[in-house]
Amino acid sequence: MVKVDKPSSDIHKLAKRYPIERIEKQHKKGKLHIVERIKYFFDEGSFTELDFGEANADIGVVTGKGFVNGRPVYLYAQDFTYKGGSVDLSHAKKIVHLIDEALNNGGIIVGMIDSGGARIEGGVDSLEGYAMIFKKVVEASGKVPQISLIMGPSAGGAVYSPALTDFICMVRGISYMFVNGPRVVRKVTGEDVTPEELGGPDIHMTISGVAHLLGRDEYEAMDKVKKLISFLPTSCRECPPHSRQEVNSRRIKELETYSDLVAKGESFDVHGIIGHLLDNDSFLEIQDAYAQNIVVGFGRMDGMVVGIVANNRMYHEGRLDSKAGVKAARFISFCNAFNIPILTIVDTLGFLLGVEEEHRGMIRHVAKLLYAYANARVPMVSLIIGNAYGGGYIAVGSKNLGNRYVISWPTSSLGVMRAEEAYEVLYGKHRDKYGPIHRQMFVDEYREEIEKPEAGYKKGYIDEIIDPSLSRYRISLAFKKLIDGYSCKCKGYGIFPT
Repeated sequence: MVKVDKPSSDIHKLAKRYPIERIEKQHKKGKLHIVERIKYFFDEGSFTELDFGEANADIGVVTGKGFVNGRPVYLYAQDFTYKGGSVDLSHAKKIVHLIDEALNNGGIIVGMIDSGGARIEGGVDSLEGYAMIFKKVVEASGKVPQISLIMGPSAGGAVYSPALTDFICMVRGISYMFVNGPRVVRKVTGEDVTPEELGGPDIHMTISGVAHLLGRDEYEAMDKVKKLISFLPTSCRECPPHSRQEVNSRRIKELETYSDLVAKGESFDVHGIIGHLLDNDSFLEIQDAYAQNIVVGFGRMDGMVVGIVANNRMYHEGRLDSKAGVKAARFISFCNAFNIPILTIVDTLGFLLGVEEEHRGMIRHVAKLLYAYANARVPMVSLIIGNAYGGGYIAVGSKNLGNRYVISWPTSSLGVMRAEEAYEVLYGKHRDKYGPIHRQMFVDEYREEIEKPEAGYKKGYIDEIIDPSLSRYRISLAFKKLIDGYSCKCKGYGIFPT
């Protein structure tokens, strides 16, 4: 915890402003009051309130700045005990002013959302207030990191502003997100649905992909956001913070166990490999329950912040689909905007097949992934551990799409398709004519001459083929070399919504 020399009394002033019955009202709902949230979230004595005492300032939202584990953070927190945390013009102006302060000075923006939406009695002023917030959030996109903590039921405009930010964290049991609530849905469509079924955390973590992090309670949610903040620069003009982490003490030889599984064609969870490559307990996964065929998140390698994108053969054999494409593309876009190097762990058989997936728009969604990699300017290293076939290889592992340094395990296999599939395409109609001996000769030759990583190495698409136990060392070395020539600066990229 960082303590300032002269502790601010703002949190104490804030506490005196609210009558005890309002705080107890929140407690009865199983929720913390904003004073309690702010006190827990910020380093002791570091919070300073903004905009209070100004004429016509809305007391339904608190805005201020302080430090979270030493990192500068700008906060706006809505008070549900005052008119349901609803937004009118003065409420919106306080939030817009806070975002401007963060843009001018550099600082991570966190919004604690606990609002019923637009204030009805405000009329069109309330709607224009929300429009002001949306516009300002988009203006800040890609310039300063923006995080939303959903601390209660959020509907209407209260869900759109978080959706425009970079990350959304929900809280089990108290937070919901929907455009129209169950009552409206029941009246219009006749569907009888609970808030949890319509827009609860499980829905947004597993089905819709709206939420990125989930806490079992408010404290865990705030702790996860604090960890997220530890990886982020305060603006696009800075590099991410370096941390002297405990060196990974796990036996790097254990990575050879995974290469043995690859050689046998067996399934395994890529999280084990990620854990062996990164510093101890440094990985924070984003959207862990959504599109699980691809894993994204932040971690550290020798103290350096890196973004991880990894195929996971435990789900769909690591094949890419529309959900995975959007999930990874948006994450890569964020890393690129905020100067975070990207490590891609490649193990995919290509794209998920089927009518449903095609109709879901896989073409345009995976195109976002191609665009994100090709557009990225941050240092990027890829590690090919297993399968790297077809469009999947291009989308996540290829050098010409943007990966600056490509490393491969000896057990990896690369190509347009697997040997057996290639034979069926080229000779399937005449398999009876050529016989099984011809098929086996073709498969053996294809594997030796085309699929083995040595073929890619000879042509310059792979920079080195390494013993798996050297992976952490070689990846770290590659990043250090690439970072030496990299300049952290604002690229002006906005982060497209999910």
